[in-house]
Amino acid sequence: MADLKTYTTGESKEVRKFIKNNTYSANKQGCHTVVLDVTNAPKSNLYELIADKLHGDLSDKKNMNTKIKQVIIIDGEQVLRVSRKNVNSRNFREYFK
Repeated sequence: MADLKTYTTGESKEVRKFIKNNTYSANKQGCHTVVLDVTNAPKSNLYELIADKLHGDLSDKKNMNTKIKQVIIIDGEQVLRVSRKNVNSRNFREYFK
């Protein structure tokens, strides 16, 4: 099961809150995949913010949001798929370049 979350200018707060709230919500619904559409999000340091937040919210060490197995990020025409294993790897930032 997957859950699509779309960043909407005006409705959504900052990118970090968008990711935190929506990964938590998808996990609570029992989803294994969360799809984050950040097409309308501010572009300043966007992928760095996403990487930092996912690293915290999907950390195996913290045992958080354990049902989420992968995250798909949509940014216009660009699509990035990151697994939980990728996020918890030593060089997870490589997936966001």
